[in-house]
Amino acid sequence: MSRPSSSASPDALQAAIANDPRGIAKQTFGVVPNFLSDIAAHTEAPMVAYLSANVFLRDGQLTPRERQVVLLAAVATYRSRYDAVVHARAALDAGLPPDVVNALLQNDPLPDPRLNRLAETTRHAIAQRGVFDEDVLASLADEGFGRGALYEMYALIGMKAFSCFANNLIAPTIDAALQPTDDALPPLPVQTAARQRLYEGA
Repeated sequence: MSRPSSSASPDALQAAIANDPRGIAKQTFGVVPNFLSDIAAHTEAPMVAYLSANVFLRDGQLTPRERQVVLLAAVATYRSRYDAVVHARAALDAGLPPDVVNALLQNDPLPDPRLNRLAETTRHAIAQRGVFDEDVLASLADEGFGRGALYEMYALIGMKAFSCFANNLIAPTIDAALQPTDDALPPLPVQTAARQRLYEGA
């Protein structure tokens, strides 16, 4: 089944998502993910917002692989097993090798300098609430990560903050289609006290 096309007018696409979020979720993911089903049982508004962001950010400046690097780096910070499995599968489908997926979930360096820079920048953005020194911004721009890429990164981080927080509350069952991915993934790393203080800005 094809995904909803973001080439449609924003108003038409937004209306389609708002009118049938469960249908759009199934069209996008192949099934209605368990966590979205749980959320929709209480309120559909966050589900519509999440699906809208997922569709519109596909046509941004970051490539599919780069988006998954940001998402997995955020997931490793927010520590949601469900999101780790979902985005491990999506990252593999986008062409990231298994060792890179595992490295992202373990907060380890990546062999590709550009992707490693993006993962480090994502972690810094979360830890420092999006604040960067001017020299760092200039360096990122020189490496191809200008303000547009940073704003997309912030939006992706926001998506994962929402879904990871929700999933840490819901503790959803891993969807059957994702069980092989779950079985292959190592546990998420334990958050050290020093790293926790860093994320809290202490």
